[in-house]
Amino acid sequence: LDAGADDYVVPSRKLEVRARIRVQLRNKRYRDALARVRSERDSLRRDLRLDALTGVLNRRSLEAAIHTHLTAHERFAVLFADIDHFKSINDRFGHDVGDTVLKAVSEMLKQGIRPGDAVGRYGGEEFVLVISGAGPESARLVAERHRKTIESIDFSGVGPKQVTLSIGVAVYEPDTADAAALRDLRRQIGRASCRERV
Repeated sequence: LDAGADDYVVPSRKLEVRARIRVQLRNKRYRDALARVRSERDSLRRDLRLDALTGVLNRRSLEAAIHTHLTAHERFAVLFADIDHFKSINDRFGHDVGDTVLKAVSEMLKQGIRPGDAVGRYGGEEFVLVISGAGPESARLVAERHRKTIESIDFSGVGPKQVTLSIGVAVYEPDTADAAALRDLRRQIGRASCRERV
């Protein structure tokens, strides 16, 4: 038992052996059911946090990440990234290729962030990156790095030769932010306005 056995029986007591086996089988069914429920719970938690197609954060999780920074009064930048002319990719090459592009872009964005930063799909072909501690210049440099990285992906095997991003940047400075600036930032987040190229 100390070595890990669940039970010990004397083989000559057949009724007792059967009863103990039934108990152990019942216990195994309970453990299997508990493992299944835990797995389903973990899957539901992932589904609540992540975008089903791309595997990055979904809109609700992005808003929670931004809210965390706001309530902690930390400086951070929000990058609104939009895949240029995405509708024409879907129209010309089909939605499967469009999905491939979305997955590749989201994966590259995810690989390009630091621990403590966040990236998520805001909707359609729009992505949002939350960059901890970034000021206006560093946020601009991060946006430009992401823009160049996405531009370098070769999609010619599946569809368009390349895709480009338009990225807009908003920076929250807790020391200088007033209520109007905070409302403006929240409004920008709500609209996900990411048309202006950095």
